[in-house]
Amino acid sequence: IGTDEVMARLAILGGQTVAPGASSPVQIVLERPTVALPGDRFVIRSFSPLVTIGGGHVLDASPGKHKRFSGRVLEGLEKLGGTSRDAVEQMFIQSGGVPQGVHEISLKLGRGEPEVAETVEELLSDGSLSAIVLEKPEKFLHKTVYARLADELIAGVRVYFETNPFRPTMPFSDVRVEFLKESDAPTLKFILDELIGKGVLYRKEAEIGLVGREARANPVEDELRARIEGIFRIARFAAPLEDEVYSRLDLNLTLFKKT
Repeated sequence: IGTDEVMARLAILGGQTVAPGASSPVQIVLERPTVALPGDRFVIRSFSPLVTIGGGHVLDASPGKHKRFSGRVLEGLEKLGGTSRDAVEQMFIQSGGVPQGVHEISLKLGRGEPEVAETVEELLSDGSLSAIVLEKPEKFLHKTVYARLADELIAGVRVYFETNPFRPTMPFSDVRVEFLKESDAPTLKFILDELIGKGVLYRKEAEIGLVGREARANPVEDELRARIEGIFRIARFAAPLEDEVYSRLDLNLTLFKKT
């Protein structure tokens, strides 16, 4: 490729073999790094004997490992080799939960920023992209990725409450840890603010709650509250100190404060 020559293995993605004169998308696994951009031409030669086997052009210069015979993979590669709109949209899809700007997409596709910026405006106008407007320059997520992240955030909160039915809210730190496995902190803030604005979730200090949900009563905590209240009722105007109460009930301070 260019002036470089590097050993490689080929994985044929669209079938078992490529017949003479035919073409197929392939993934090239290099023995060492080289430099390439989408659109660059390359030649494939056998190592011994030195025979030219074929050639092609680069669609994606830094892909993840593709599954063979996957319709989604083949469709995505076809889009990368298609129109500017198809290529830009597909690169946003492949970028997953990490927002991308015009500059990043331009570098990944090897296309000029004016061309990418114009295509991004088209995708924004028809709703294919969601703008994460927290910084300049703006960054974007594909609408399908944005919807998936929002759904997964809500689902994660629901699962937490299924496991912790007595808790009224979920620690924001737990929400953050799970979300950052797929995306970043600015996107979490943006999506969380939108879900709060829509009345799906609510935020109380450093906790997240599900609108309309009520915590189930915890019989153990109810019993402790009753015992603590009973001590103060019996004492009447001679209220005991807190350490006397939790010592008498054999509780640690954390549990006492929580109850």
